[in-house]
Amino acid sequence: MIFNITKEEFSKRIENYVKVHDTSYMDTVIHFFDEYSYDFSVAPKLLTQPILEKIEQEAKDLNFLPKTKNKLPFHWLVVDIWYTLVCGEFPQFYPSPKENFGESQVFMGFSDLKKKSKSGIDDLIKKMEDQNKTKDYKDDRFWRPEQDKSGNGFAIVRFLPPVDNEDVPWVKMYEHSFQGPGGWYIENSLTTIGQKDPVGELNNQLWNSGLESDKDIARARKRKLNYVANVYIVSDPANPQNEGKVFLYKFGTKIFEKIQEAMKPEFSDEEPINPFDFWKGANFRIKIRKVGGFNNYDKSEFDSQTILSDDDSKLEKIWKAQHALQPFVDASNFKSYEELKTRLYEVLGGDIRSTAPSSTKTAEDVDMTERKPAMKSKKPVEEDVDEESDALSYFQKLSES
Repeated sequence: MIFNITKEEFSKRIENYVKVHDTSYMDTVIHFFDEYSYDFSVAPKLLTQPILEKIEQEAKDLNFLPKTKNKLPFHWLVVDIWYTLVCGEFPQFYPSPKENFGESQVFMGFSDLKKKSKSGIDDLIKKMEDQNKTKDYKDDRFWRPEQDKSGNGFAIVRFLPPVDNEDVPWVKMYEHSFQGPGGWYIENSLTTIGQKDPVGELNNQLWNSGLESDKDIARARKRKLNYVANVYIVSDPANPQNEGKVFLYKFGTKIFEKIQEAMKPEFSDEEPINPFDFWKGANFRIKIRKVGGFNNYDKSEFDSQTILSDDDSKLEKIWKAQHALQPFVDASNFKSYEELKTRLYEVLGGDIRSTAPSSTKTAEDVDMTERKPAMKSKKPVEEDVDEESDALSYFQKLSES
């Protein structure tokens, strides 16, 4: 197997993912090996010794491995962790330390085998079901309002101020999300950090071909702008257990426009507010409807200006419970240009114009920006993306309010 990434780079990516997503090294390694379709036998080629030692310690802390002084070779460590995670129990065999981890092995006793035979088929069925389950890598730090069967959703949140050592209470990110013959391409765009992105370059090529069909393809693959901010959940009727907690919230341009309107209102009889302020901010009512099969946030609105709490100690506790945002836009947490290009052509199957049936799209993945009539131009144009600028900087808005 040929790798286009060094052991040091791959291990650094593991470290960054653990830091950003607050997950274990074992889960992170399994996540990356699933994503890249690597076999666990190649782990020693991709993981540095410090990462291997951290995985081993996690396994011992979870009783996945015996807390013995005899150190196991890593290929056994991988087998044992994999077996435990998939089968739900610790494997009953180990290389014999006395034989220097040679061919001699210690298996479960015959009496144990006889005892297990009584429930053998039930255990096997359960293990088969567990193996067929897809592991969930959901980031529990993120929150989203739940929608009912008709697509309606409602919640009240409070946008929170910048965390310690950060200046702005949100980060802006671009991503691509589309489907091809080889599956879904769902990746953060390198344009987020000011670098060239293979999808953007391919879209430019299609857009400048002069064919309307190519422009349609470029539009379908255009990057989507999202924001991430910390929010305090004031009311979550569908999941009241979330109320009073701090989460990360990912939202699009419609909600960001409403934040901008609150900070710099269009009419003179409206008081500007800073939605991210504890004392002079306002709660935000998220109202979701299904319009034309897509989520619509037009009816979402800010309440009147109000303090979040009279208790400064409570506010300080909320402030300290926030999550750092800058790691989301740190260059070390983005895939390289070559990795993204490799994945892109895997999805497209080698044909830059290949597309998947439109019926497989989901409302969350589609950019709802209205299509504009194509303008004739002799000049090549860059990727046809609606740039959503912040208009004025955060602090400039505050100074003018």
